[in-house]
Amino acid sequence: MNWLLSLLLLCFSGLSHQVEIVVTPEQFGAIGDGKTSDWRPIQKTLTFCSTVVYEQNASPLRRSGSENSTWCRVRFSKSYVSGPLIINSSRTTLEIMQGAELVMLPKVDYAIACPQTGCPFISTSSGRGCHTVYPIPHAPTHGYKVCLSDITITGEGTIDGASTWNPSSWWLCARLQLKNCWRPILNHLTNVHRLTVNGSLTMKNPPTGFLRLNENVETRVSGLNFIAPYLTRNTDGINVYGGFDTLLENSVIDNGDDCVSIVPTGEWIDNGNFCFKDPSNPLCSGGHAIIRNFTCNGGHGLSIGGIRHGTVKNVTFSNITATGGQEGSTQDGAAGGGCRIKSRPNSTGIVTDIRYENMVFYRVYWPLQLLGHYCPFPCRQPNGNTSTHFTNISFEGVRGSSSQKSLVPFAQTPVAQFKCTKYSPCTNITMRKVNLTDRDGKKGKLECENVASVSIDNASSPNVCTNGSK
Repeated sequence: MNWLLSLLLLCFSGLSHQVEIVVTPEQFGAIGDGKTSDWRPIQKTLTFCSTVVYEQNASPLRRSGSENSTWCRVRFSKSYVSGPLIINSSRTTLEIMQGAELVMLPKVDYAIACPQTGCPFISTSSGRGCHTVYPIPHAPTHGYKVCLSDITITGEGTIDGASTWNPSSWWLCARLQLKNCWRPILNHLTNVHRLTVNGSLTMKNPPTGFLRLNENVETRVSGLNFIAPYLTRNTDGINVYGGFDTLLENSVIDNGDDCVSIVPTGEWIDNGNFCFKDPSNPLCSGGHAIIRNFTCNGGHGLSIGGIRHGTVKNVTFSNITATGGQEGSTQDGAAGGGCRIKSRPNSTGIVTDIRYENMVFYRVYWPLQLLGHYCPFPCRQPNGNTSTHFTNISFEGVRGSSSQKSLVPFAQTPVAQFKCTKYSPCTNITMRKVNLTDRDGKKGKLECENVASVSIDNASSPNVCTNGSK
């Protein structure tokens, strides 16, 4: 291995202080025929990256730093079948070339590779230690733990979860809600500083969610195409848990759950007791994100929550098209498919400074929905006397249609729903230039419950709360 390392350094060092070493799984024994398991060779490739990134940066001639450091790029150019893969080093890129594929092992083989269950297909580790960054100048105590930096997944190829409706695969068990249906996330990237997922990547057929981003700082996601059948359960597109400075843009998602969701992190610290008592704590926060230029087809919408305990603030959704009504789509009263803010029973915290701008909807169940008591059937969460406070929520330039149509002749169809709780009524809800109709293009109505203050301009339709705004 030393001769290979020396050769690669010689080839890529040149006159630059930054060295990028490019390796392929074939150099470590991969076949790349789309049939043979290449899990071990790819693992060895990632271990090699960790070695060169950390050991070369530790040498006297190459100290770690943005202008004097070693980077590693793993280039995939064929079709590789693999078990769970863990990125263990900073300054590491996975490049999946056009026509190339990274494919999950079949369920029975994946379960052998991951006997403890849960292992994501692609994930990040804690590397060789974590530290805290403070990205908010006016909030020097709001630190974020990061363990790796400068992680990139890019290319024009495909990451394939290889899931099917076959009983031996992942989807059917989950759809039937049978017991012991663990399912790995396709990508779970955690505690990274400067995370990039881009190119023209296609991700398809995940056992459950496509991309979970957990407590990262400076995240940039762009140019992705996600594909899963609309009937699949929990195939969320992008879930953002906590973190700071997240930009998601220019992507298309066809799936069976949330297109994008923004959620606070830390909800399970001390079995939930920590954030229940102090939901404003930075460890219980989420938001600080921009989501723009998306198309969302068949899924459950652009979501904040569901909140259990914590704070989500400063989120903008803009220039997004969402559709519903496709065969197999599971949009319904609890999964509206449009702009959607939801909190669980007995929740604590606040959702504030949320903006939905320039949205277009075609036959989604609820184009606009605030749901203070989110608990889909069968609801197993007990009611309490607390609820997340929704405030400073704005909808501007939102237009389109609901999939609903009233069965009562000449009655207006509900096309938007602000259903807050008596424990924490919604406040400062704003609608500007909102125009929503039922599925036949006729004027709809806005249902309100426990809404303390709402402002709707005359250019909007509907332009009044009905059913007893309080």
